[in-house]
Amino acid sequence: MLRLNKKLILFLFFSVTLAVCVFLQAALASGNIGKLSESSFFDSNNLYVVGEVVNTGDVAIQNVNVKVLFYNSSNEKIASIEGHTDLNVILPGRKSFYSIRLLESEGALSVVNHTTWFNWTEIPAGKPLGLVILSSNDSVDVDGHKHVSGQIQNQGTVDSVNTEVSATFYNSTGTVVGTSWVFSNPSTLSPNQTGTFDLELVYTQQVSKVASYGLTAESGALAFSPAPLIPEFPSGILALLLMVPLLVGAVFLGKKVKG
Repeated sequence: MLRLNKKLILFLFFSVTLAVCVFLQAALASGNIGKLSESSFFDSNNLYVVGEVVNTGDVAIQNVNVKVLFYNSSNEKIASIEGHTDLNVILPGRKSFYSIRLLESEGALSVVNHTTWFNWTEIPAGKPLGLVILSSNDSVDVDGHKHVSGQIQNQGTVDSVNTEVSATFYNSTGTVVGTSWVFSNPSTLSPNQTGTFDLELVYTQQVSKVASYGLTAESGALAFSPAPLIPEFPSGILALLLMVPLLVGAVFLGKKVKG
């Protein structure tokens, strides 16, 4: 008759439960968008809607489409303008700005209110980290334009092509009041190569509202890393570590059966 040690049974139960929870979490993972803030302003009689979203889900999302519907004082739709978030791939917990423009010729001066809609697709593989902003400083030039300049480095293992640095500008309450992006110089960064950037907010009426700003970066191959990279366990090693308790338990179980 087979008799199992109580400690062994508890060990196996814990191991199986851990493995099931990990794989179940992966199966149920999804991405989602939440709007953090939004504002609008006029420049040369064109209307700009600027805002920021965050991926509140637990998998990466991509191709986030932004659709803004504009209405007049009679609540009649004037126009529908579509665009995308600045980042093509938004990792879980990450933010990205959007900027939508309605021209005067499209009815901008008749707008009284608007609504914003989003849709996206999931990309469970995400995008590997690698772009690190080493330094940044801001200033205002003689034309009243706000500049944010600094250095960015590719700390990944592949070339970073079309490396983009982006800035989201906030007022004192954390509402987005302006956005800007620029390619780094050079725009292609080899592993460990450092480049420079100079972002510019050209809408002078918005510059006076800026109390703070946030930076991010992206290229075709790499995502922004808020801090210098440290080696991570490859997914294969992580899966192997999860299987170790089960293998050990199986060995002990085999010995018990033979005994």
